[in-house]
Amino acid sequence: GKGLSSILTKALVDELKAGNGLTIIYGEARAYWVPINKIFHKLGFECAGTLEQHCKISGCTDERIESLSPYEDLNVWSLPMEE
Repeated sequence: GKGLSSILTKALVDELKAGNGLTIIYGEARAYWVPINKIFHKLGFECAGTLEQHCKISGCTDERIESLSPYEDLNVWSLPMEE
């Protein structure tokens, strides 16, 4: 609701960009959870693909996921670092 996830994710990306010698930053997000996928996209990340039935996240209370399988799909996002 208040954009805190976006603010925190941007702060983390900015911290990682700050001269740490990284060549790429990557993140994973629940494929069905639109808000975090939008955040990665808005920060310039590119979707590298989806890991299907890849991860069981403890405490999942979403009936849409639990009824299909105990495992969830994850989107993998990457952000190449500028040299």
